[in-house]
Amino acid sequence: MVFSWERGAGSPDCRFAASARGRAAAAEPVPDLPSPIDWAQFFGREAPLDIEVGSGKGLFLASASAACGEHDFVGIEIAGKYARFAAHRLAQEARTNAVMLHGDARKLMEERLPDQSVTAL
Repeated sequence: MVFSWERGAGSPDCRFAASARGRAAAAEPVPDLPSPIDWAQFFGREAPLDIEVGSGKGLFLASASAACGEHDFVGIEIAGKYARFAAHRLAQEARTNAVMLHGDARKLMEERLPDQSVTAL
């Protein structure tokens, strides 16, 4: 799955959008993710989780997820334009082990990231 995390209008909270396998490579609105996020349920498997803060256009995220299929990857980018670009790139490359989140990494890590759930940051 590929996700783009959008800030809600006038709200510090976030809204998530997704593009799943077999769908168009574009973000679609979906409900907020739970807090804390169950990454095994989210990705549909148990795997080491790597997080990249400041993913930009997603070149590293796309390359790493292609080279290391046994890991799951989460990219976080605060610039919406780049987050959408990276999400589109991941969807075009059909990356099922990578997601792109748009928003504040600090907020995600403080409120939604389970303790000891990350292999690499």
